[in-house]
Amino acid sequence: MSNSAQEAVYTKANHLLNAGKYREAISALKTLAETEKYKVNAFALIGICLYHLNSYRSARVYLEKALAVQPDITAAIFYLAKTLAALGDYAEAARQYGLATREDPKYNDAWQGEFDSLLIQGKLDACEAVLNRWKVSSPQSEKHLIAAAILLRAKGKNIDAIRAAQSGLVEEPDNAKLHAFISEILLELKRLQEALAFINRAIEINSSDIGFYCIKANVHYLMSQVSECAAAYAQAFSLCPSSATLYMNQHCLFPIIASSSEEIDRCRAHFIEYLALAENNQQLELALEHPMSLHTFHLAYHNKDDRKLLERYLQFMKRLAEPLISQLANSRKHLKSTASKTTAEKKIRIGFLSRYFYEHSNAFAFEGLIQHLDRDKFFVILIHSAGSQNDNTQERLDLRCDKVVRLSGEFSIVYHELHDLSLDILYFTDLGMTPYDFLLPFVRACKIQLTGWGIPHTSGHSEIDFYISARDLEPENAQEQYTEELVMLPGGLSCCFIPNDYEVPSLPREYFFLPSHCRLIGCLQALHKLHPDFDLVMEEIAIHNPDSIFVFIEASISQTTELFIKRLSSNAPNVRGQSLFLKIMGRREYQALCKCMDILLDPIYYGCGITFYEAVLAGTPIVTLEGGHLRSRIVASGYREMGIYNAPVATSLNEYIQIVDSLLENDEKRHSLQKQIMYQRHRVMNRADYVRNFEDFCLDVMGHNQYYCH
Repeated sequence: MSNSAQEAVYTKANHLLNAGKYREAISALKTLAETEKYKVNAFALIGICLYHLNSYRSARVYLEKALAVQPDITAAIFYLAKTLAALGDYAEAARQYGLATREDPKYNDAWQGEFDSLLIQGKLDACEAVLNRWKVSSPQSEKHLIAAAILLRAKGKNIDAIRAAQSGLVEEPDNAKLHAFISEILLELKRLQEALAFINRAIEINSSDIGFYCIKANVHYLMSQVSECAAAYAQAFSLCPSSATLYMNQHCLFPIIASSSEEIDRCRAHFIEYLALAENNQQLELALEHPMSLHTFHLAYHNKDDRKLLERYLQFMKRLAEPLISQLANSRKHLKSTASKTTAEKKIRIGFLSRYFYEHSNAFAFEGLIQHLDRDKFFVILIHSAGSQNDNTQERLDLRCDKVVRLSGEFSIVYHELHDLSLDILYFTDLGMTPYDFLLPFVRACKIQLTGWGIPHTSGHSEIDFYISARDLEPENAQEQYTEELVMLPGGLSCCFIPNDYEVPSLPREYFFLPSHCRLIGCLQALHKLHPDFDLVMEEIAIHNPDSIFVFIEASISQTTELFIKRLSSNAPNVRGQSLFLKIMGRREYQALCKCMDILLDPIYYGCGITFYEAVLAGTPIVTLEGGHLRSRIVASGYREMGIYNAPVATSLNEYIQIVDSLLENDEKRHSLQKQIMYQRHRVMNRADYVRNFEDFCLDVMGHNQYYCH
């Protein structure tokens, strides 16, 4: 090939790369890789193309080849850094970004990359040093201003971060990104009206940024303004009409606090209508770069059998995800597993995956199982999804596992990270609580995939093999409610709950500013769990017991509490007149509050989970209505397991009201129940038998035991 022909091919390859036609560019560049003149540049550009195609491992090989010959190619250094960051090697990525800034001190994207790579490692002092060097090299950089504010936010100095961003606005009053950044912090601080003002200003400056509309939608959603939320997502969708994510965000919305059963029915009908339209729209694509709402999360609170609807939703998502999953599967065909093989082959490699392994009820639900699995038979891997919070609970859980993995936020990397673990069993503890977590079972990184009562209903996911429950917990014909094969282990509660202490602190009512002269009825669940039908039940109780006080816990967002109070004022005015709302509190305070109550109300349709154990530790009777789904049967099953005589378990709404009236009226009956609960509570704590039964199931399903019956 002549020099002029080589130059023409090189020019064409660059044109194809800039046009986003990466595969065509690679085809052209391969011919140049054979030439002496363009070999190095061809390797660099092939690496850049492979990066854009999410083939990070291959991209790294080509970029390193180019830099081995010519180490000062700034673009290659920069893309090698981006590739390393995508592969999760943030330490080396930071080093490479540093090399890029030394080659070009005004390379703001490289400064940003170095800062981000250090930030994700928690190296805040190093971030500070980068900011100082960056400011000297590029003092007017918009990215620098935002990074400085981000660092303050990372240090927990949210107010200082806002001030820093606002000082940037003095210099650049029309900087849309600074307005959006301030909005995000205010959103985190639950200062929603202020957040809305800043994001509206960002949109006024730049009306073509999809992310801005998504922030606005989130603000409106948290303010329970569903119509305004949908309108913001509609504006985002108009900018990218192929995004299935934005389409579903717009049409699959449920209010945090529904005003009535009729509103729930209308929203469900809307969800079904637009899911059908989405299923028939072949232009929609899964846009992982767009934030996804939890479309199906609120379905479980509606007292419906959601199996078929969940299955439809996930089949649709599977169709959208298949191109990406196939591409990632093909990229692994030539790779061998990189998992460590230091454990004996007979050990079952089991992973537990969640974003909520910190001071969260789902961590407490699985802590006992994770801790007590037999390490002679199991190699236990704790897998934290991106965004998990680090606290003392997480550190405690980490220490109890044989291996701890923190997943990348990039799905293409997560795919390889999960496969590299060479798991036998993967337990998804709370599918449906994190955006895009429905993709993870499609990865099929192991032989057996499980879920369980971290989410107390079917996942609807065809790739989940088993749902772990208990024989005395499920209703008759329960399998019909599950997509997964239902595993009903012996016993009543599928949990090994470890109490920190059996002695609940005794705090006087005055500590919580509660009256001492009347009966206290605790309804201490999250307000979004309380169905509008439950308002009517509580209203009857209030009418029968006018000298009692209902105690609720406020939501973390004031607008949610205000909406609930507004609904009570309409549906249950007597309850509203006899109610007190307390601030969110810590775990030990919550247990002490339970102890202050005369009785506790288990909400109908979606009742207690881990809060059952907290209340049992306090000894306070919980009145429950045992329903036809797992999510309303925890308390009744727990009473059976404890062997409580005359347990306050109702089979109808009228009976529920009668039991509450009886317990409030009859001190002897109530105190008898308290004594029974205190005496028998050990029977539902530290359930080693549940752990052993779970182990037997795992051994059987992996073929280590001869028989298993379920």
